[in-house]
Amino acid sequence: SGDEAALDLIVEAGGFREEVELKLRVVGEGEHRVETYLSRVDGSVHSYGLKPPKAAEPRGNYGLLISLHGFKGHPYFSELYGDKDWLFAVGPSARDGEVPYREVGCVEVLELLEWVASRYPVDRDRVYLSGHSMGGYGAWFIGVRYPHLFAAIAPLSSRGDLSEDAARLRGRRGWGGVAELLEHYNPANFAENLSATPVFVSHGSADDIVPVEASRRIVEKLRGAGVEVVYEEVEGAKHTWGSVKPGRYGLDCLDRKSIESFLAKHARRVPRRVRAVVDSDRFSKVWWVRVRPSRGTARVDVELAGGGELVIRRAENAAEVEVDLGELRRLGLGRELRVVYGAEELRVSVEGRERLALRLEGGLSLAEGVADEGLRKRVPVTGPFMDAFNRPFLIVYPEGSPACREAALHVQRWWFNWAGGRARLVTDREALAARLERGFNLVLVGGPSLNTYAREVESGIKAVRFLGPDAVAVRGVRIERESVGVALVYPNPLNPKRYVAIVGGESEEAVEAVPRIPFTLVPDYMVYDPRLLGRAWEGVIETGFFDERWE
Repeated sequence: SGDEAALDLIVEAGGFREEVELKLRVVGEGEHRVETYLSRVDGSVHSYGLKPPKAAEPRGNYGLLISLHGFKGHPYFSELYGDKDWLFAVGPSARDGEVPYREVGCVEVLELLEWVASRYPVDRDRVYLSGHSMGGYGAWFIGVRYPHLFAAIAPLSSRGDLSEDAARLRGRRGWGGVAELLEHYNPANFAENLSATPVFVSHGSADDIVPVEASRRIVEKLRGAGVEVVYEEVEGAKHTWGSVKPGRYGLDCLDRKSIESFLAKHARRVPRRVRAVVDSDRFSKVWWVRVRPSRGTARVDVELAGGGELVIRRAENAAEVEVDLGELRRLGLGRELRVVYGAEELRVSVEGRERLALRLEGGLSLAEGVADEGLRKRVPVTGPFMDAFNRPFLIVYPEGSPACREAALHVQRWWFNWAGGRARLVTDREALAARLERGFNLVLVGGPSLNTYAREVESGIKAVRFLGPDAVAVRGVRIERESVGVALVYPNPLNPKRYVAIVGGESEEAVEAVPRIPFTLVPDYMVYDPRLLGRAWEGVIETGFFDERWE
């Protein structure tokens, strides 16, 4: 420990050469270190902090705490924890920046969980999620969307309810779709998903950045939903407090006896009863239940009762419910399952099955063999717009258009600056000739009159019609201005398992406004006035989501 080494790093590419001397220090047992992993999204390398248990044994069985940093905070929260003998503390870097922990920020946390658990002796039933401020929001969001992954969560000094933000946007003309998107990102709407995942919430009473009322409100909502929650309000404390000192506990607002004791007493246990709130197929699994909404948001309450009886107590807006029989066998399920839904009953032999899909619309029945024709919002193409950036993607621009190339370069720079990511540019003709939609989501710059690839897929994007530089029809409604632009996402007609996104429009003016499109606020589509976008609320003309059939 403490030994130093120097490494000469030489980078050569395209006639460019640079030499850098890296000074390295060998860390000791139990010391904090910074490691890297390779993102499957775009092949970029990102760092994370890791503090192992003191005297960790390779064949041991340790807990794992993932702690998410706040906006402009310490890049690796793991470094702010004290010395533990029972868990690894991991601090994601938000892709070496400030990416909120939804969309690709959420993907990073899930990738990192799998990466660390595959490299270190981690007990998957003792994985915990915490975070402070923006990181606390991340703990809320990821916690309600993936409650089955965690033994407990601990959001600290944070907001878990975005209802007021959504309400303010809902009152602005054209911004209703953005308000709906915020509700999709609003953890408070999915509080029931935590019914089997204990929660510790902490906040300083004198917080001058995130008001303490934010935690008080969501704690009240959790208690109303029957969630096990401990709330600790620290009198007189502001947004952060304490200092890092040698010993068992670190920065007081993140790591103190009450928080560690709460986490340590909980291990992940598969519940017999699952309550799930689901609004998208990409977040359809809650413990051993997978829900497919018929429309809007589905709410289900399912219990494995005694005697091999599966009782569906509630099913609002739920077209199908699928249960993981492997998980139910851990709870004692035998060879036969008796399904009860209201006055209906179904007996099913489950021997040799891994899953059982039940159709609820039109009466209780098995869902196997039920035709699902045409486009549906199903994984891997569910929307919203930002989901196109959650898997490998390319930026496609038309040859011969300097404006489109410059806009494509902006998207590339935006991805690097915002997500620390790598994005490759190709021309429209290259994309068509190489059939790049087979392996990538494609972000097209320019509409059909400018971009050959957009022209090729235009007829398959049934919900949108480009009507020239001054008009577009979305979901049958014609929108006309002196100039209009769009940002949209849709299953690629040439490969419906991948996305095609279009940014810009049919005029250079619409394309030149691409740098002002707020990509992270686009639901499935946004229509904008390029003269006003980014300068006035009226720059956004219309926003929204396509329906379940992408119409």
